[in-house]
Amino acid sequence: MTHGARLHARVLGDADVAAHFSGRAQLQAMLDVEAALAAAEAQVGVIPPRCVAPIRAAARAELYDRVRIAVEATETGNPVIPVVRHLTARVEESDAEAARFVHWGATSQDVLDTGLVLQLRAAVPTVIDHLD
Repeated sequence: MTHGARLHARVLGDADVAAHFSGRAQLQAMLDVEAALAAAEAQVGVIPPRCVAPIRAAARAELYDRVRIAVEATETGNPVIPVVRHLTARVEESDAEAARFVHWGATSQDVLDTGLVLQLRAAVPTVIDHLD
C-alpha cells in the first residue's frame, strides 16, 4: 500500500461514503439525470411538458433489477444503454409518447459523467464530516 493510499483509506473506505457509490446509488444517479434532462428540455420547449411526469415517475432505482442491468452492461460495454432501455420500457407502459423522449439528445457519456457528479456532490458532506 502506498503512503497516499494509507492517507485516504479511512475516508475512501468508510461505509457512509461508500454508500454514495453503491450500485443502487449509481443507478439512481443515472435515473436522476434522465428525469432532470426531461424536465430541462420541457422547460425550454424541446419535448412536450406532459412527458416529464411519466419519465420522472419511472426514474426510481427500486423499480429495476440492478443485477440484470449489470449483466446487460457487461454485454453492451456501458451501463447507460441498459438503464435507458429499461427506463424507456417502463415509461412506455404508461405513456408511449413520453417514452419517445427518454434520453432525448443525450449521450451515454453525458449520463455517466453527470450521474457521477451527482454522486460526488452527495458524498461531499459525508467526507467533510469525517475529516473532523
